[in-house]
Amino acid sequence: GGGGGGGGVVPLTTTYRSTLPPINGGGGSGEVDLTTTARPTLPPITPTPSPTPVPTTTTLAPSPAPTPAPGPVGSTTLVEFTTTARPTIPGAPTAVTDQNSVTPWPGAVPLPPEVISPIEITTAAPILITTAAPIMVTAIPTTTTALPTTTPGPTVTITTTSTLTFTTTVTTKTVTTTTTIVVQSDAPLYTFYAYRAQSTEDYDLRNVNAGNMAGILWYLQHDIVTPTGPRYNMKGLARYKVQVRAPQKLFNKGMNFGIRFGYHSGECKGPGLCDQYYQEYGDFVGCNQLGHFPYPNFETYFSNGAWYSFPQGGICTGTPTGADDCTFSYEGSGFATIDEIQGSEGYEFWKDPKDQAANDAKTLKAQEVFERKYPSMPGAIPSPTCDFNQDVFYGNSR
Repeated sequence: GGGGGGGGVVPLTTTYRSTLPPINGGGGSGEVDLTTTARPTLPPITPTPSPTPVPTTTTLAPSPAPTPAPGPVGSTTLVEFTTTARPTIPGAPTAVTDQNSVTPWPGAVPLPPEVISPIEITTAAPILITTAAPIMVTAIPTTTTALPTTTPGPTVTITTTSTLTFTTTVTTKTVTTTTTIVVQSDAPLYTFYAYRAQSTEDYDLRNVNAGNMAGILWYLQHDIVTPTGPRYNMKGLARYKVQVRAPQKLFNKGMNFGIRFGYHSGECKGPGLCDQYYQEYGDFVGCNQLGHFPYPNFETYFSNGAWYSFPQGGICTGTPTGADDCTFSYEGSGFATIDEIQGSEGYEFWKDPKDQAANDAKTLKAQEVFERKYPSMPGAIPSPTCDFNQDVFYGNSR
């Protein structure tokens, strides 16, 4: 060296550790950028020549390669790497190799480059880094060769800073749920067969009248069949399996059935104002025992004959809840022609119309026709009691 200056090499090795938890579900990537800057200001050194300068070469071994393995969710992975910092002294040559790399776990899938704010790291203390994916930081061998010196340099303190940038993915999943509130009345559920005299097999059970087997046979015998054939082009009986549950306001009056309104061509004909009572009680199924109000209110000679009314506003699918707009449901359950019901007797089948025993026998024969024709379906199902009470029903409406 010469006067007025000095030269020296100050190798600095800094080790820090970061704890990186793995992301749930697989891949991810991380990246470490390391920048080392050291520019100490050294006072002039007066060299003292050495009798015999001895060149010294020092090789720094690389850090041991970490062997972390990705663990389950919530575990941590310890990684470490080494960086070498060297001061720059005026007039002295510099030669420092300083590299690091970041490698994802084998099989990891790189995440989209959604960069979270960089984290400033100082090497003065261990740091904890939270990342969205397990990463492995591997030190590349770093070698620093000490230059020959003739004069020891002063002690130099160097502070290094590093910036770690990593990417992560935040997934937001929106789940839409639908809550259905089912309002069900306290009324019991009734299941039974209803029959309708029709000219075709295909006819909806809405805004129409129907009856149990005894009730519909009385209608055929009284209004339809003649010695020369059926009137109104009637072909036979359509059978429906119906389920009925009364709306709560009607059930609170002690009834499962309201007034049996008469329907003609889909229009409600009363008695009274149909809409008024549907609004008051809900779209109820109506009934009346034959021989009682509203019609027929005279002796029919059929045991337990009943007629029903089924408003369109009360029909629903599945099991009726008894809500004002869900009081009954139905499914088609067969069709029998008048000829099939009369059998070989023909018009004689209808003889003795005022003989109750003869009429009850007609009811059984007609039920047997359906049972033979549709053996896989349930046979005769008892009709529920028609509990319509005229005085109670109209008590608050007149």
